[in-house]
Amino acid sequence: MFRATLLSSSIRTCMGSSAGASRSRLARNLGVSGAAAPRIGIAHLREALSLPYRYIEDPLYTSQDGRLYRYAQALGEDALQKSMLDSAARKRTGVFVGSSSFNVGQEESRLTAEGTGNPAVVLGTVGQGKLSHYLKRNFDLGGPDYAYSTACTSSANALLAAHQMLSHGIIDHALVLGLELFSETTLLGFHSLGLLAGESLLPFDDRCEGLVLGEAGTAVMLSCEPQQGSLRLCGGAICTDNKNLTSANIDGSTIASALREAMLNTQISKQDIVAIKANGTGSPTSDDAEACGLRRIFDVLPPLVALKPAIGHTLGASGTTEFALWNHCVEEGVLPANTGIAVGGTQSGASLNQQPQAIGDGYHLLNYFAFGGNNTVLVVCRE
Repeated sequence: MFRATLLSSSIRTCMGSSAGASRSRLARNLGVSGAAAPRIGIAHLREALSLPYRYIEDPLYTSQDGRLYRYAQALGEDALQKSMLDSAARKRTGVFVGSSSFNVGQEESRLTAEGTGNPAVVLGTVGQGKLSHYLKRNFDLGGPDYAYSTACTSSANALLAAHQMLSHGIIDHALVLGLELFSETTLLGFHSLGLLAGESLLPFDDRCEGLVLGEAGTAVMLSCEPQQGSLRLCGGAICTDNKNLTSANIDGSTIASALREAMLNTQISKQDIVAIKANGTGSPTSDDAEACGLRRIFDVLPPLVALKPAIGHTLGASGTTEFALWNHCVEEGVLPANTGIAVGGTQSGASLNQQPQAIGDGYHLLNYFAFGGNNTVLVVCRE
């Protein structure tokens, strides 16, 4: 079984940009006491709105003009520098980018500045492939470049595609980015569907009322070269569910299929799983489907942790972002706690980890289930 090595990562979320800040804030913000999100105002509508949103507090990147490319450039450069690849290694490096909105937020800002007053005006070309090609050219990388837009699984699928190319020897290294920056279209779309929480994201909890969205940008460097003590991406699986236009089958059958396929593809069994990073969006329908899928596989659930209460649902960036944050937990050797959220006995049947505990040897499942029924499960371990 091929295992890709995580060489380095660079991350920006509402929790900051340093690994130390992310670790300390994860430790205290995953529980119910840290779940209340700040709000963002949208004043130019007929009726002004104030909605929960976890945005990146970074004064260097407040302007929307070119914001996506500035983030991609900074994150990619940082990850490449940390990995210390020479020019020959860069020629064997591919680029994989995942996002659900790419530069839609920038186009919104441009139209607002132009003041067209025409609500039916067409946004400019988003050009998903332009960003990956720009990064390849700018960093002088010789491998292929790809862009993925599969809603909330975008950068998770980018990670899995990079793993496959590494395993086949097509490339030796992979720069994988997940980017999701503020977009009114996205936020108002979720609001119009009644999917947003009033204040807090509480996955699997009987009090859950919806999602809290968030911004994030994360770059990770994967390699075919083994490195002691590093997190390994062992593989995974993708299963697409056409039962519903917006979510997975509520009976959990397709999610269970993704879990089974991920373990089959990585040649492990459910007894090897020591922890699970839940998708855990706070949407009752999505959480119920995930809980049902997990119960179809596990008689007794391994410790279950949700990261979205701390960072929000970062949509297309959640794959790389939660992968990198999970690595922070593994480096610390401590599984964080969702204290006060989804305590035992919830209607969903899934309870979250309530006390920090040591991460044992074994394999971890990272779940990502997207709007539209695209379900991805990654398998990771540490060696």
